[in-house]
Amino acid sequence: MQWLSPVASGCLGAAGGALMRFIGGRAHDDASDASLGTRLVSGHLVQLSLIGGYVLSQCLMFTFHNRGLRALPLLHVTVLNLAANAVASTVLGLALFGEAVAAKTVLGLCLLVTGSSLIYQPENGKTWSRLETVQGKLLKALSTALNTGSFKALRMRAASRTDAGVHAHGQVVEFRSARVFKDGTVESRKLLQSLNSLLPPGVRCVWVSDVPDSFHVIQNCARKQYNYYISFNPVYEDPFTFETRHRIKSEAGDGFVERMGRAAKAMEGLHDFTAFSNKTHDGIDREAVRHVEKCEVRLDSSSPGSGSIYVVCRGKGFLYRQVRHMVGAMLWHAQGKLDLTEIERALRDGKSFVDSGGRKWKPAPAKGLHLMWCEFQTLDNGLSIPLPHQL
Repeated sequence: MQWLSPVASGCLGAAGGALMRFIGGRAHDDASDASLGTRLVSGHLVQLSLIGGYVLSQCLMFTFHNRGLRALPLLHVTVLNLAANAVASTVLGLALFGEAVAAKTVLGLCLLVTGSSLIYQPENGKTWSRLETVQGKLLKALSTALNTGSFKALRMRAASRTDAGVHAHGQVVEFRSARVFKDGTVESRKLLQSLNSLLPPGVRCVWVSDVPDSFHVIQNCARKQYNYYISFNPVYEDPFTFETRHRIKSEAGDGFVERMGRAAKAMEGLHDFTAFSNKTHDGIDREAVRHVEKCEVRLDSSSPGSGSIYVVCRGKGFLYRQVRHMVGAMLWHAQGKLDLTEIERALRDGKSFVDSGGRKWKPAPAKGLHLMWCEFQTLDNGLSIPLPHQL
């Protein structure tokens, strides 16, 4: 569908221009032998029909463009559609009016369509627009509830930056406000009610309180835990957890969980996790040596009959996509595609392992990853930030 728009635009521009030119020429010839009054009326009718035909052609071209963009909302498809529509419009304008009218409006058209594509949310839940992320929705809700008038004034940041598709049960967010919200007060409860009325059902705020000025939600986070959920043979899977687990279309097989467990055990401790991460979008090289406090595989009793397991990964901080890469390598080892010695070499050699082409596995899909909680030490004002199960 994404290639239909430029093809349709080009054909429509050429055919429409030729047709309208032919109609205009015939009308002009027919009117040449008529009286002055008849020629004037005929000329106006032809002009109106040409303008109407041009507007109709533009509407049809925009419809093709919109359908192509929805089929595959990528930047190069948008540029291709815009270029084809602009060329077709120019050809049509030259054929009808002798003037490249598209050249005068193409800038406005680019701004309009690009702006629309940036706020489009495909069915898979991913998005380009900042305002369509959880962060954006929370920023908008906070700005409305606190009447700040500006997102920047909130200076919001989170304890953990999760990828699109990752779930969070205990994310902690810091923001700035001139108003004071003590834990358990009427003001804090009213703010929670206001925020949850403004947020979509998939995002809930469960606790709010003021913290000392010295508080930094990332630096003061003592440790956090991620769980990665995996289910086997999804024919029998619980439909209520279907979209929150990575599904493997086979039985686990003998020794699968044990091999996963050995790979997980190898990742505990202090290692260079360069081979288990991706470059961040901001391009900053972060310290790759990290300490993983716990990494183990457990049977998931919350989803009976489905053969589900989950990986517990706990530590102070993780690199971009680190946990997903760790689980991806564990799965490869359990499936017999990767030796345990290769995992150990990756943890030892880091960047040189990647540069030599040693990393063959892919990060596990985002949908199975859950941020379970972020733990903080008691703050300077004596406040303890509760864990999700304590609320």
